Amino acid sequence: MSRSYGLGLGLSWLRATRGSLPLYGAGAVAAIAACYMLGDQWISLRRRLAITDRKQADQCSATGEHVPYLFASLCIGGRFVNPFETWRDKTLWDFVRWIVTRSGGNGIPRDRSLLERDLPVVRPHFALLDALSRPENARGTTSPDDQEARVDMAGVDPARTISATWLGQSTCFVQVEGLNVLTDPIFQRRTVFSWLGPERLRPVPCRLDELPHPDVVLVSHNHFDHLDAQVVRELGNSVTWYVPLGLRDWFA
Repeated sequence: MSRSYGLGLGLSWLRATRGSLPLYGAGAVAAIAACYMLGDQWISLRRRLAITDRKQADQCSATGEHVPYLFASLCIGGRFVNPFETWRDKTLWDFVRWIVTRSGGNGIPRDRSLLERDLPVVRPHFALLDALSRPENARGTTSPDDQEARVDMAGVDPARTISATWLGQSTCFVQVEGLNVLTDPIFQRRTVFSWLGPERLRPVPCRLDELPHPDVVLVSHNHFDHLDAQVVRELGNSVTWYVPLGLRDWFA
């Protein structure tokens, strides 16, 4: 069952009732909403059946070991769903209740001075990041602002040192044994374009090109606040991308 059926029913209703505009609109909206709800129920039922089948296969395993796909990704009707039995699908009522009861601003202080105090923007320690980067990636110099931040690396083996720099939201720059790893890269001020979309709560602490070049980029999912298309274009094939199922074609 596809949600496109709801759109089809809505359009059919529009053609059948085009003489009465109020009835016309109300019926189309109701048909689309009903099909969305029925589609969600169908996917929820298929999810429960798939989980039951996996559990039965696990119990019948001849080796007595857990089957490797017990909690693997589960795609139903072109949509990824939660493979864990304890998960409860959210209903339309859950969504309405959340909209009505959530606190304005999600508890974030409106006073700018409180934001500055509680979430200060700190520039990364570029000298340390450069020192821990692989020699072929290191820039070898620091900007004038970083001269006081030079780090004494005496006795520090970059191949045995781990550093993690939080750049906001889920964006982190992690260095492990000389490997530079960037997670969920977001460097724009706004989420859609540089001038459109929700704005960052706090400004980005640095530009992408100020960091040592990443070797690997990990992407958890493709929501606008976890994946910056401009970063994808800028890094291109100069890095190794690790992305979720279903995103390969978009990246290609």
